[in-house]
Amino acid sequence: IINTENITSPEIPDLIQYKLHRKLRFPFYEFIPDTDIVAALQKLPIKNPWMIPTKDNLSLVSQTLSADIVLVVEINKARIRQENSFSFWDDETIETTDVLLKCYAYSSADNQYYLLKASHFDSAPLSANSGLLRATTPVIDELLKKLPFSTIPSSVSTELKTPIIP
Repeated sequence: IINTENITSPEIPDLIQYKLHRKLRFPFYEFIPDTDIVAALQKLPIKNPWMIPTKDNLSLVSQTLSADIVLVVEINKARIRQENSFSFWDDETIETTDVLLKCYAYSSADNQYYLLKASHFDSAPLSANSGLLRATTPVIDELLKKLPFSTIPSSVSTELKTPIIP
């Protein structure tokens, strides 16, 4: 997860990671531990392959880690702004949220590179159910729907004798 918005709260990266783990589940997908990723990336000639997640960089990361799929999610924009509107009849706080996530994906099986985006902009009265985390949830859900990788890979589901009901 690339945090170009420099969000200090770990809630949004944690939500993204949780949703990715729910979409791409074991036994069909396995996540490589962070320590193994860091150790492998230090051996690469590229200083920081995540900063420019191009097809060539992700392909090199895929070869180094022996990974079938490489996913990089970038928190490009995650902003919240609150404004007070005062009038004769009422006063309320309006909350404006703006979220943009990008996902760079590479599949070594077919040498395909994907760049997916999802965003959300909303302006609504402040409530107990508002906040940046609430605004990020539908964005990550939309992004995961666009991923070309399914929870159960098509190669596995065609080999099974019983149908799979999601």
